[in-house]
Amino acid sequence: MIADKFRYVFNALKSGKRRVSSTLRGKIFRRLIFALSFLSVLFTVFSSLYIYLPAYINSKWVPLLAEKLGLPGFSCEIRRISFSGLDAGGIKIGLPESSPALSVQSLQSDYSIAELYRKHIRRIAFSGVELYCIFKDGKLRFRGGDFSRFRSSPQTAAVQSPILPFSVGKFEIRNSVVICERDGEKLFRIPLDLEIVPESSDMNRFVCTLKIYPRGEEIVFTARPDLNQKKINLNIAAAEFSP
Repeated sequence: MIADKFRYVFNALKSGKRRVSSTLRGKIFRRLIFALSFLSVLFTVFSSLYIYLPAYINSKWVPLLAEKLGLPGFSCEIRRISFSGLDAGGIKIGLPESSPALSVQSLQSDYSIAELYRKHIRRIAFSGVELYCIFKDGKLRFRGGDFSRFRSSPQTAAVQSPILPFSVGKFEIRNSVVICERDGEKLFRIPLDLEIVPESSDMNRFVCTLKIYPRGEEIVFTARPDLNQKKINLNIAAAEFSP
């Protein structure tokens, strides 16, 4: 009799453990399915944004930006947008497209999600920049159309404001050149590099380093503008230069 009671209790405990174990396995399985489904949805959304967002910006936002700024012949191709940066190219301003005033081969922007939340971009870099000027009737102007609408547009005043809606850790222009023409012939061609690094968090003090290479000789201009005090310190250095 006593042995039967012990056997009954043991079997009850054993079946209870099985029920608990089966219930726990069910909960784990359901949670795993939910997590996998959530990750699949995130992967689909982010993949779609990565593939289709650049095309959407190129077709909708770029023409709208050109119209608002009044830039003739403005074109740009966003090639990649991710959580760590942006890559664009084929930037042109001016008409006809075969003879623009400005062309940029590459634009790269580096950032992170946390930096974007703080309205900060780590680096903006332009490469392969070509700027064309024309000397005509004693005046120097840009090639490739009428830019008077851009200079007089209200959006231009906002762009020229010294206070930006975001901060930039470094601004670079590399492998660039300024070309001046007269009557279809080149007067001069000056390669240059430019680097701008803010010295203050309010983006009012900078260190600007401009390097130009006339006739292959390097001349370095180092400027430290202070927008609050409205002053600038300028230093010019050249190893040797023969005019």
